Amino acid sequence: MIQRLLGRLAADTRGQALVEFALAGPFLMLFLIGLVEVGRMLWLSHTLQYAVDETGRYAMINRTGNASTLTAYLTDKLGSSENVHIEVAQSTASGVTYVSISAHQPFRFAAGLFGTSDSTVAGSTSVPLLPTN
Repeated sequence: MIQRLLGRLAADTRGQALVEFALAGPFLMLFLIGLVEVGRMLWLSHTLQYAVDETGRYAMINRTGNASTLTAYLTDKLGSSENVHIEVAQSTASGVTYVSISAHQPFRFAAGLFGTSDSTVAGSTSVPLLPTN
C-alpha cells in the first residue's frame, strides 16, 4: 500500500512548475534588482564624469581657473549639488597652468541588498589653461 502511494506521488507532476519557481524565483529577482542597481550606479557615474568634462571644457574655452565659477558651472550641469563634493585646484608645470576638477558623490543602493555602506561615484579631469595671444 505504501509503495502504491509513493508510486502515485512520484508519477504526479502537478505543481512541479510552482516548486521550481519557488526555488529559482528569489535568485532571479535578486539578479534583476542587482542589475537595475548597477545600471543606476553606472548612469550616475557617467553623468558625473560628463559634467566634470564639460566643466573642464568651459575652463579651457573661457581661460578661467576661478574655483567658484567652475563650481557653479558644474553644479548647473549636474542640476543639483546635493551630496556632491567638488574640488577645483590649479597647478603649473613647464609654464602651463592646469586646472584639476574632481567631484564625488555617495551612492546608496536603493534595495539595501548589497549592504548598508555607501559606495562613492567620482569623476575627474585636468585641463590646461592656454595663455591668451
